[in-house]
Amino acid sequence: QQELDLHERLSREGQLKKADGVAARYNKARSRAIEARWELLVHRQAVGFTVDNHSVVHSMFPIGDRLPEDASALETDDAKSTSDNSKDTPSTNKEWTDQLDWWQRIGRWR
Repeated sequence: QQELDLHERLSREGQLKKADGVAARYNKARSRAIEARWELLVHRQAVGFTVDNHSVVHSMFPIGDRLPEDASALETDDAKSTSDNSKDTPSTNKEWTDQLDWWQRIGRWR
């Protein structure tokens, strides 16, 4: 959370190089956290926690989104996206799930 706040403050102040460095450190730590969470899932399954294992671990240990590591490019993309807002395209958001979701809903426990 400290890195997120620092990144936001540096971006607001226009210190984009420092903000990029903070984003890189945050993204590296985020990658390690994702790997550690995956290892936790594997170990929990190995000792028998199979029902709702993924949903419990993901709700107990949420991991935020990546931070953009090129803040200057982000600013130019924002300028482009505001000029392209006249092209409204309808979006169909389908929620895709995985095999684990199917297994928990329909599998052997139901």
